[in-house]
Amino acid sequence: MARTDELRLMAKVANLYYGQKLRQTDIAAKLDLSQATVSRLLKRALDENIVRISVSTPLGCFPDLESGLAARYSLKEVIVLDADPDESRLLLNLGAAAAFYWRTRSRMANTSASRRGARRSWPRPTRCSH
Repeated sequence: MARTDELRLMAKVANLYYGQKLRQTDIAAKLDLSQATVSRLLKRALDENIVRISVSTPLGCFPDLESGLAARYSLKEVIVLDADPDESRLLLNLGAAAAFYWRTRSRMANTSASRRGARRSWPRPTRCSH
């Protein structure tokens, strides 16, 4: 296959996948290719800069810093918040981030446990008496 033909096929597959939102298996059937070939063509389209992916990080989100801290300190997850000079707003934002983290983690734990046929039970809070 000539270079121009390869590039044309990569562009076609990339357009069907990213532009028309077809699944790789559907593209394979439509173009009489294997799904593995479609996958390789999509990877090559990225490598050849036919496809460029851009992530627009919202203001107040710090994914690079979070990933760096997690890697540096061997942590599973890190959440970085904007510093707020108003302590009450800072505490409110911190509480909201902690609540969101807890909700998403507990939902994921319950979902994966239910897929395995098990129920997730959380430890009961204990009361400290003085």
